[in-house]
Amino acid sequence: MTGRGFSLLEAMVSVAMVGVLGAGSLALASHVTAQGAENRLRALATTDGQATLERVVHLASISARHGGAARFCELLKADGGPLAGGTTPAGLCPFLSTTGVPVAGAPLQRSVDLTEADLDGAPALRVAATLTGRDLRRPVVFSTLLPLAGLR
Repeated sequence: MTGRGFSLLEAMVSVAMVGVLGAGSLALASHVTAQGAENRLRALATTDGQATLERVVHLASISARHGGAARFCELLKADGGPLAGGTTPAGLCPFLSTTGVPVAGAPLQRSVDLTEADLDGAPALRVAATLTGRDLRRPVVFSTLLPLAGLR
């Protein structure tokens, strides 16, 4: 007697193969979705980090002409300033640092550190912005140097 159709064993092997392929496809789709989410967060972190540095440079420029270091530190800590919303800034003006500044519209937090540095033999301010988030594998870090002239 010749059999036409599938035996039970052939059907079970086919079902197992379809299951393995389906699981692999699901894992790939999950990875692609997670990678896309991290890329979006990394782009937001990049934008915020660059904007933070630009804001600090702008505030330093204004403060150097209108009030010096005291005015600079006041503007940094004011509502909407780069240090506002996080932990109480630590350090002596203008060398301040803060952590936990929430980034609007994203599950990210910013840390800002203003430390003393040397710029070709002249005193300078190193400004570093570090952005972290639960869904970022690595922090996003930006830094720049500003001359301290006018901020003393």
